[in-house]
Amino acid sequence: MISTYNTYLFLIKSRTKKLLRIVIYLFVNFLFSTFNTLVAQVTETPAGTTEQQIENVTANNEDNETEDDSYLQQMQHFIKNPVNLNTADEAELKELIVLSPLQIASLVSYRKLLGNLISIYELQSVPGWDLELYKKYYHT
Repeated sequence: MISTYNTYLFLIKSRTKKLLRIVIYLFVNFLFSTFNTLVAQVTETPAGTTEQQIENVTANNEDNETEDDSYLQQMQHFIKNPVNLNTADEAELKELIVLSPLQIASLVSYRKLLGNLISIYELQSVPGWDLELYKKYYHT
């Protein structure tokens, strides 16, 4: 009777261990697949949006009276080579022209305090930033 009971307990323990291993495996697999999906998201700018982005920027530029197109060239450069908001320093952010000094300082101090941005929606919590500003210049 005792040996039957011990065998029964052994089977329960082994099944529990197997079940626990499966649950842990699935949980870890889920975490890594979610993390990889977030990190590996690559966005491509549709062909027609580059012109639209330039028009949006120039519509807001009050210095349109000058015939100097360096501003447009700079914006085209940033459209083709986007700035990584997690790694850009103050000088790089100032080159963007569309950000105010307050927004630049807020982003830099936010990153120092809390680390890199995980999602574009986190920009809403940076003082002086809102998601609309980001969406205006970044089309996914």
